[in-house]
Amino acid sequence: MDIYDREVERLTKEQLEWEERRKEAEELEYEFDLDESPIYSAWNNTTSILFGRAGKSYFLPDGNICGCLTQVRSYAPAWTPELTAMIRADDRIPKNGYGITVDNLHVFAEWRRKMDAMGITEQPI
Repeated sequence: MDIYDREVERLTKEQLEWEERRKEAEELEYEFDLDESPIYSAWNNTTSILFGRAGKSYFLPDGNICGCLTQVRSYAPAWTPELTAMIRADDRIPKNGYGITVDNLHVFAEWRRKMDAMGITEQPI
């Protein structure tokens, strides 16, 4: 088990607990904001090691902004044209943060490992 597996476990646990609270709130007819989802929040705020940039930094060598996996799948470039093509070809990656579920967190872990092996790990700003 590596850091990515542990992060998948953590987010899965938090998400399932959140979904249970959401279900209870809906039964009581309370409003429940989708942005509060642990997975969406971690993606949106890049507070999870699973959802960093698909590159070594926020900016590419040419000055453009490097996207995360969902952004690259949709429109943004990754660190290299080859990586961009590989990510865009993987239809398991959702095209936005709302499409990330506990069922596809392992895909993000898999891609983080691939990028680590390629030496394309995002460095802290």
